[in-house]
Amino acid sequence: MTDLKSDFNESRPEIKITIDREKAAMFKLSTASIASTIRTAINGVEASKYRVGEDEYDITVRLDKTQRDNISSVKDLYIANKDGVNIPITSIANIEFAGGLEKISRKDQKRVVTVSANAEGRLGNDVLNDVMAKLKEFKMPDGYQLSYTGENEDQNEASAFLGKAFLVSLLLIFLFMVMEFNSLSTPLIIMFSVFLSLIGVFFGLLVTQTPFGIMMTV
Repeated sequence: MTDLKSDFNESRPEIKITIDREKAAMFKLSTASIASTIRTAINGVEASKYRVGEDEYDITVRLDKTQRDNISSVKDLYIANKDGVNIPITSIANIEFAGGLEKISRKDQKRVVTVSANAEGRLGNDVLNDVMAKLKEFKMPDGYQLSYTGENEDQNEASAFLGKAFLVSLLLIFLFMVMEFNSLSTPLIIMFSVFLSLIGVFFGLLVTQTPFGIMMTV
């Protein structure tokens, strides 16, 4: 395999703040007001503008960089409730350093991590079979599952569609032949001869070790 890669990238550690909603309600605080105060302290808020000639600059108010990077300074924040009482953030939230993710990918509303690679010098199905054999005994953690997508998923969908289309087409051909010959025996003989010919074709592919693939185009 070549170009092996995944879309799972860890970002630098981040400060994780988990709000206790029951305690926040007890102190007459909403999650919106808590988030707004923290966002103002870390990211800042535009308080005014400073104009020099035709140039205009934003004036942003926020904590000093040394305080923003210090978790103890974040823990010292106070949030004013509806009555104007300052409540320490440590009384209503848990603050800790935690590893973050650069991005979160989802498929069907579920978080996914995609590992992809290109097959070189071998058929993609052969490489996939080797990977599946290697991961057969691999135990996934609770809440995780392993699925094979990409070309394998496309082939499975194409095979399912062509299988149904093949059965429907055989049935229609048989019905037309019955109407044409006004007999059941002749269409059955023809269909049976076609079936025998397919056996010969697949046997020849098996003997010569010739790959058999399905390609759908629009």
